[in-house]
Amino acid sequence: MDRGQRNRLAALIRRYLAGEVRSYGFQEQLAEFRDSPDSAVRFVAKQEWIFYGDTEDIPALLSKPEWDFTQRLLLLLESDCVVRETVSLQWSVTQVFALMTLLGLLWIGYQQGWGYHLLALAIPFGLVPAVIMWVGDDSPPGPSDQALFPFATIQKLKSVSQAVGFRKAHYPQRMKEQWLGLGAGSASQTTTYVVLVVLSPLLLIFQVFPKRKSKISVEAAR
Repeated sequence: MDRGQRNRLAALIRRYLAGEVRSYGFQEQLAEFRDSPDSAVRFVAKQEWIFYGDTEDIPALLSKPEWDFTQRLLLLLESDCVVRETVSLQWSVTQVFALMTLLGLLWIGYQQGWGYHLLALAIPFGLVPAVIMWVGDDSPPGPSDQALFPFATIQKLKSVSQAVGFRKAHYPQRMKEQWLGLGAGSASQTTTYVVLVVLSPLLLIFQVFPKRKSKISVEAAR
């Protein structure tokens, strides 16, 4: 465990949440911690990477679940716990379905000839990757949508919090108002559907391979 790195990363995250560091600066400073020998520091830096704005240099803008998740990451950094990750590959019938669909699309291309006219034929095939992602997604909700992650139980969360005297920061009203002002995001959903159609052959190629499953556990340092 590297207590110095944990403290520096926690301080950086708090400055970001307070608006003292904007997204680009946050991204640059996170890079220092992503290859840390401390498993907790590496894990937190990897998780926080998803919260910076990669298209504009803006202050932190997190949803309430994301804010709560970040508070739990700060708790992890203040504790002496370590992070264990177990990775496995998972095969399922969806990979067979993806392979058959991909071969069907290639056969149509071979019969009809390769060209822009295949974009129209790709529309029905664009629905297949979406169905596979929906049917084959047996994973739990994303980290920020889980009430305890990366802790396994409420008892574990409470015991670690009490051991270090951690106090969770309240979700800022300013951030809440800004987040609600973003709207439902229907335009981004439409964009997602268009991408699924246009890139359906590439998505099917990725869906032919087994899914990488990662299990995270927080344990007391030995």
